[in-house]
Amino acid sequence: DINNADATTLAAELNGVGISKAAAIVAYREANGPFLHIEDLSNVKGIGVKTVEKNRSNLVIEVN
Repeated sequence: DINNADATTLAAELNGVGISKAAAIVAYREANGPFLHIEDLSNVKGIGVKTVEKNRSNLVIEVN
């Protein structure tokens, strides 16, 4: 779940996402609130549409 995972988990589970991009995902989430759609992940600097599509089967969003 990209709304709850820490940077280490994101880096380990997502293809093409290292620790610095994973940290950027967490920072974006903390600054902007939870992701509402998987596609919103591409708003994070360094994460493009291709990276989102490559990882789509591994991405889950839970919004409380």
